[in-house]
Amino acid sequence: MNMYILLASLLLHLCGADVIPFDDWAHLRINTGNVSIHARYAGTGPPILLVHGFPEHSLTWYYVGPILAQTYTVIAPDLRGTGDSGIPSDYAFDAESASDDLYALLKYLRINDTFVFGHDKGTGVVSALVAKYRDNITFSRVGLSEYPLPGLGYESFQDPTPQWNLYSNWRVFS
Repeated sequence: MNMYILLASLLLHLCGADVIPFDDWAHLRINTGNVSIHARYAGTGPPILLVHGFPEHSLTWYYVGPILAQTYTVIAPDLRGTGDSGIPSDYAFDAESASDDLYALLKYLRINDTFVFGHDKGTGVVSALVAKYRDNITFSRVGLSEYPLPGLGYESFQDPTPQWNLYSNWRVFS
């Protein structure tokens, strides 16, 4: 059994009451103009936006999310082109475009002050979100983890193009 799953299961057991299983979280969808963004959310308390990496989606937070939802309102979006979110009409998968989606999500939810955590590619998106919208939203705490440095070819490797075989794209059919 994966050590992370074991640890998360133990923490859930110890935390006990009021754990909302990830599968029971509410869903929402917003249209940002050129892409439909899907998010899951649950919990009460101050909001925390959890931004997954690549190639991942909101299910990344399956074990950690319910633990955090005991104390926070957890928002776990699917970045553009992943999970249940759509593929943007302009095929823009850069961090700045994805950060615009997250800003639209936070505006839709009327959130003006939030914690935010980014993992892997989500770190780049969170960095862009904070840099671009720091005058519009208060980011109480920002957590960043595991991100390859930009400019070394990673960006072109991970960006889908119209020529991709969508039937082999796990993000479309997950």
